[in-house]
Amino acid sequence: MIRIAFLWTMTVGCFLFSSDTLSATSVCGNDHTSINNLHAQGQIVTGRSQAFGGSCNGSSLRLTFDFPRSSGTTRMCFPSTAANVPEGLVITGYSACPRASSIGNVAGYTLGYPRSSGSSICSNSPIPEGYIVTQTGAFKTCSSQGTTRSGMTVAVPSTTPGRSTTKCSPPFHDVPAGFVTTSYSSSSACRQSNGSLGSSSSITVPSPTRNTFVCSGSPVPPGFSYTSQVSSTACRSGSFGPGTGYIIGPVTGQTATICATNSSHLPAGYLVTSQAASSICGSFNQWQISRPVTSGITVCTVGGSPIVPAGYVITSRSRRSSCTGSGANSYHVKVPSGSSQFICQGSAIPAGWAVRSTGTSTACVATGSGNSATIVPLSGDGPFYVCANTTLPAGFVITHIISSWSCSSDTWVVQKPNPTRGVTTVHCGLHSQIPTGFVITAQRQLSQCRSAVGSSGLGFDITQPITTGETTVCPISVIPEGFVITGTVSAGNSSCGNSAAYKIAVLSGPGPFEVCNISGLPQGYVVTSVLSGDRCGAHGGHVVQQPASTGETRICRYGRQDFSVTDAPIASGYAVVGVIQTSSCPLSNGLFISLPNPDSATVMCNGFDVPDGYIRSGLSINPPRCGAIGGYTILPLNSSQAVVPTPFIDAESDVTTAPNAPVIECVVQGVNGGLISQATTNPSGCH
Repeated sequence: MIRIAFLWTMTVGCFLFSSDTLSATSVCGNDHTSINNLHAQGQIVTGRSQAFGGSCNGSSLRLTFDFPRSSGTTRMCFPSTAANVPEGLVITGYSACPRASSIGNVAGYTLGYPRSSGSSICSNSPIPEGYIVTQTGAFKTCSSQGTTRSGMTVAVPSTTPGRSTTKCSPPFHDVPAGFVTTSYSSSSACRQSNGSLGSSSSITVPSPTRNTFVCSGSPVPPGFSYTSQVSSTACRSGSFGPGTGYIIGPVTGQTATICATNSSHLPAGYLVTSQAASSICGSFNQWQISRPVTSGITVCTVGGSPIVPAGYVITSRSRRSSCTGSGANSYHVKVPSGSSQFICQGSAIPAGWAVRSTGTSTACVATGSGNSATIVPLSGDGPFYVCANTTLPAGFVITHIISSWSCSSDTWVVQKPNPTRGVTTVHCGLHSQIPTGFVITAQRQLSQCRSAVGSSGLGFDITQPITTGETTVCPISVIPEGFVITGTVSAGNSSCGNSAAYKIAVLSGPGPFEVCNISGLPQGYVVTSVLSGDRCGAHGGHVVQQPASTGETRICRYGRQDFSVTDAPIASGYAVVGVIQTSSCPLSNGLFISLPNPDSATVMCNGFDVPDGYIRSGLSINPPRCGAIGGYTILPLNSSQAVVPTPFIDAESDVTTAPNAPVIECVVQGVNGGLISQATTNPSGCH
């Protein structure tokens, strides 16, 4: 290592050490993948310098990336743009980036953290979450090449209930969540680009204990509702006459009176008990609302449809004068209880209940008869008798199908399948109805599965697969998570009709294990060789194992026996450090992978993704182990070797002097028998 110390004096506009820049990353200007990755991490370009010695493969530019300072301002240079401004920061001005050798000045931005009391930002700046625009204008700080550009002032509105804040109207920003609009006006503070007055509005947080006046178009926060309609000049929005306003108030009790016209005006958790026109509500109707009770409540339809809370059912429908609309404009809802519950059509079946019988009843319409049903609770594992036209309860299977006069079609006998691994339960329904974690071990014709309305009698033997060996399953079976296909059984020797069967098992430990190609590659494993023999039949297979945590692992580049050129996955976090020709792999292509060095450079072969947490140095080399494809070095992100010397990180205009004699370290590191990594940017004075 060579140390070079030299005197360095700063005047206005010179460079300043970035006080809280812990580590910066240097990348070549043509390394678009690394540039995009760093932008995605929230880093920005803070400096530009000239690349020395051809270290950037034809690009003469090297970029310094870093996270913004935790306080104060940060300089951001092209190619970072307004779209790359990290969340929570704003653009406070336009300024040239640091001069670097022959690169010259480059346009850039100054970033900073907004003050809640108010900050001036440029018009192309993102508006931070929770802030509003309080002023617009032309700001000198946003000038570029002598042109004054537009900007705006942003601030956090007061969250004190009843205290107003004036904001410029859209398109600048919407009303923040929880706020309401109390007036509209024109304001010189919100002037448009042509000089005319702009629109503004006053917003506030409504009081949680009393009513608040709002203008038409104002959002109504959750838990509040309209209580009356009024006229006010505060809401005229540019017209000469008064505008429409409303009084809103908090809704917290068991019952309340509100103004409303549709379901969007109904507070969550409430139902409508009466509806009528009222002068107090103007163009709205006056609704009496109430929270539902488990024992039952009679309520009105809204827009002609019933609103049924989760877990409730409709037990009757009727016509009431206190509800608007024609036909059956009211209904009774309750939480089902007891050993059975009568319900009307339109009810969702609550969890843990199923339809036991169906029919019609005058209780379910205003006139005549309507569809009805009786539901029963499913408590325990069963068996239970339910109608075949109901939804199969979650976790249950159909073990018998029988004829029944009480249902419009057949009756199902349902129960939960035996939970013991390897023990079989019969299922007569669709194979898609089999509970998660169970597999089909056989399919056959069974009299107990034959329906009076035409079912073929097909049934399935299902079980939970064992975890200490192999389980033979039919191909229509869903393979449970954690299991892989380890072999096949020919159609003539399986219990799956005319289909072949699969053997499945759980992989535990580093391996090696034999896995069929149709199973895919188990997570955390790599392909090490092609599987010989006919264990997997025509599908073929491969041998897999977990990659070594120390040293290297040899894997196949192509993972299929049928010579597909689809790359086999490389274990996450591993680097390809060599290639090999081996008969153990399809197309004879093999790779060596290893975990990259956490503290120094690693030589990696071309054509493969750089592991997360590492970055390409920009130096192309020809390591013998990579053959004709060549390679390059990778370095850990934020490694000392990837850091551009801090004097070149940022520039400040308000500094007149700098520390004397900073020390610049010129680092030259040998890699793979003398190959030189030029991943470190050479500052002026290093050769």
